[in-house]
Amino acid sequence: MLIAVNTVGAFLLGVIVRGFLQGGARMRLFLGVGFCGALTTFSAFALAVAGRLDDGRLVDAAVLASSSVGFGLAAALFGASTRRWVDA
Repeated sequence: MLIAVNTVGAFLLGVIVRGFLQGGARMRLFLGVGFCGALTTFSAFALAVAGRLDDGRLVDAAVLASSSVGFGLAAALFGASTRRWVDA
């Protein structure tokens, strides 16, 4: 669930940053930092990784960290690319 929420938040942030949503810089800042910041859960992500490390589950921690970051980057790039599809 944690990875899914962070991936959706990264996608939305990519959309917002590229200016797909109409509105000025303040609106993008509000949605990007406010909404996406509240939606995504870095503290929960860090706690989940740290918990696995504390339990000695190094592989689980590495898989969680790398997949969350990887999916997040891919989703943000995908979200940012949606502007090109809409403008075409």
